[in-house]
Amino acid sequence: MKIGIISDTHDNEPNTLLALHYLKEQGCEVLFHCGDLAHSDTLELIAQNFFNPVYIVGGNADLDEKGIAKVVEESPNIIYNKNYIEKVIDTISFVIVHKDLDAKLLATKLSPDYVFYGHTHKPWKEKIGKTTIVNPGNICDTRFPATCALFDTNTHGLELFQLEQLRRK
Repeated sequence: MKIGIISDTHDNEPNTLLALHYLKEQGCEVLFHCGDLAHSDTLELIAQNFFNPVYIVGGNADLDEKGIAKVVEESPNIIYNKNYIEKVIDTISFVIVHKDLDAKLLATKLSPDYVFYGHTHKPWKEKIGKTTIVNPGNICDTRFPATCALFDTNTHGLELFQLEQLRRK
């Protein structure tokens, strides 16, 4: 199964749509969002353009918690938790969280196979014990170029894509 991973959309709707379109083209069946939507409009956009399961955690820049809660309530494919989500897909254990320090703490405490996080906007991958922690970068194109990631549960392959390169295709 292919899992799309995005983070830190911060209301950048054109980049969010570009990433969703590309991930769907690649056969993505599940989407992980590592936090910082900002407003509910971005979550509504995701819900209207990605009909498969979307696992999303809260971020420190989410300014519209009531609106986000309303979209979650109205969208059966959106699974939301303000803090973190644990999920097993194809026998691989995942944790989704927003902040980098929380990612390291949860990697140590829960020992999943993978922890995906956001917050820093910087694509990053490292190993803590048996856990691989990964930041897919950001969608909003702030501080670092806009990126998204794709994980394949069959191969454990992880690919990072710069949105600017996708735009040129």
